[in-house]
Amino acid sequence: MCFGVKEAVGKALGSGLVGIDWNEIETDLTKAQPVVRLYGQAKTQAQSLGIQQWLVDWWEWQDCVLVHVLALCEEQINE
Repeated sequence: MCFGVKEAVGKALGSGLVGIDWNEIETDLTKAQPVVRLYGQAKTQAQSLGIQQWLVDWWEWQDCVLVHVLALCEEQINE
């Protein structure tokens, strides 16, 4: 599932994973709400887009996992 989160974050950044290394996107799934931390080029790209918060959710069904990631900017957080 971690790879699914990383891929979804890359897509939310608008570049997929082009120019971003896997290790620049970190996910912590040990908490009730998953946490996303960015480093390097991924962090720079998020800052340039004004992304300040990540919402992550996932669903399991049989042998499949669906990951959904939302990137929120300041205006969206304050609404």
